[in-house]
Amino acid sequence: MNLEEVKLMKFNALTFFVASSALLFLSACASGPKANISSTSDPSNTIAQMESEISEGYRNQYDVLAPEMFSSAQSYLKEAKEDLSDGDDREDVMENLAYARGHLNKAKEQVRQRSANAESLLNAREAALTKGIRGNDKLEKKLKSLDERFRTNSDRLGMMTPGELNALQQGYLDLEKNAVQNRELSSARRKIDWAISEGARSQAPKTLARAQKDMKTAENVIASNVRNEAAYKNAVSEANTSAELLYQVEDVVHTNGKILPEDVALDIVAKNQRLNEMDRRVGSLSQELGKTRSELSTVSAKAAMTDEELAKKEKTLKDKEMALKMEQAIEEVSQQFPKDQAEVYQNGDKVVIRLKGGFPFGKSEIKEDAKPLLEKVGEVAKNLNAKEVVVEGHTDSIGDQAVNERLSEDRAKAVAAFLSNEEGVMKDKIEAKGYGFNKPLATNKTKEGRAQNRRVDVIISTGDSMDQ
Repeated sequence: MNLEEVKLMKFNALTFFVASSALLFLSACASGPKANISSTSDPSNTIAQMESEISEGYRNQYDVLAPEMFSSAQSYLKEAKEDLSDGDDREDVMENLAYARGHLNKAKEQVRQRSANAESLLNAREAALTKGIRGNDKLEKKLKSLDERFRTNSDRLGMMTPGELNALQQGYLDLEKNAVQNRELSSARRKIDWAISEGARSQAPKTLARAQKDMKTAENVIASNVRNEAAYKNAVSEANTSAELLYQVEDVVHTNGKILPEDVALDIVAKNQRLNEMDRRVGSLSQELGKTRSELSTVSAKAAMTDEELAKKEKTLKDKEMALKMEQAIEEVSQQFPKDQAEVYQNGDKVVIRLKGGFPFGKSEIKEDAKPLLEKVGEVAKNLNAKEVVVEGHTDSIGDQAVNERLSEDRAKAVAAFLSNEEGVMKDKIEAKGYGFNKPLATNKTKEGRAQNRRVDVIISTGDSMDQ
């Protein structure tokens, strides 16, 4: 036998070995239950039908009740789809579909047998799955662990002790509780964690304590009423509101270099919230006004309404808008003055800034430390497009009436003169008046009352200028 013949024999032997191995591998892979599928069946339709049944199987928890058969059915179905996509022989496609169908049928049979022994367990798992576990790594990890225990015992559910079943069921019930808490409170929890990381324990301890208390309450209420949203709705709302307040307070503190007292930050947040609400209301009224004007611009609307009715309707809407703008202006002005230095009020279409102190006892010269406050007053008058500014001086009742009237007038004139020198405030708009102790706010018989009566009121008339 020559060398070429030897090589040929070796090649034939190798070919036979490879072919035999492939046949053995295929026969090993294609094993287990196999169903009869009509040779005339359309592969694409059969695949679509089985994919629908696989989805239904997940909803009926085949993946834990019959894990091996259900997984094998999906593997054979995947092979069939790939064969069809690659253009393989139709027989190969139908062969894999037959095995897929056989394994799926067997899975259905096992589910029927096993589900009767695990109804409460299945209900607990299904409830947990509907509460938003997907997308949360921690919850998905816990679900995976529970499902592994379920699959491991799926073929012996009828032999599991009540204690084993209860332990697994409790795991799913706890998972459901955790999922609801995460769904309802995750945003609040993130805000609290952020505030703590920024120093809320020292910068906003009262607000933090309230947020943590409301969070704990909400978690407990959910745990006790996990399937009753109406029962935990209010507690969840309070927890989210408290967490949002903490977030805003810490943000204000953080913005101001972490040196702002908590009470001051709370006051700023409250004012910001009121301003935002006013912005919303002003915007809503502006839309209503625009819509009404648009409607009234039509010929039919004008024909059905007299000029007087039209003017009245527009005035009503405009008055509402102006009232809200004034309310908004009062809030904005209030934020510019510390309460121990000035208070801000509304009187019709006028903004009243009530100044406290600012003068030495019995004198009308403005203190140096009061001038920055008056500069703010001038800025407010300019921003409000003031039509007129009246400065009123008032005293307590100690001393001669004529002296007090002169002192109050001199102080009013000093403030008016200061404001008239401020950029943007017209001199001809400013008037000074002194009333002595003729217009007290409180009794002059007490120290506190007299302190209230010693004041300078800067009254800014806005009129139609608010609409500019």
